[in-house]
Amino acid sequence: MRELTRSMIRFSWAMPLLGVNQLTKLMYPDDWRRPLDSTNTTLEALSEAAYQQMGPRLQGFYDQGDQLQQRIVDAVFGAVGVGAESVAVSPPPPPVPSSGEPAQVAVEGWGPVPPNRG
Repeated sequence: MRELTRSMIRFSWAMPLLGVNQLTKLMYPDDWRRPLDSTNTTLEALSEAAYQQMGPRLQGFYDQGDQLQQRIVDAVFGAVGVGAESVAVSPPPPPVPSSGEPAQVAVEGWGPVPPNRG
């Protein structure tokens, strides 16, 4: 129990410091031509490490939330004209019947987005 408590406190301390570190890298990048690369790489690696610790059910739930967030970000950036590519927002697939798998929420006007997982 003591080690679990220590690990939780260590994790809680590491996350804000990582945030400060990444913010500093955004403000003062090592390579001014590509200021977001280091932060993006770090955050992708952390997300993937967390994903690998999840079981199949949570991974499915994570994938659904990740896809929804990606569509929202793409729509917002597209609405303000940020980004080189055009943004196409499509409806998600219909809800999955109750089979113990995470349910998908159908939202009118949104559609399936292929998962990033390979």
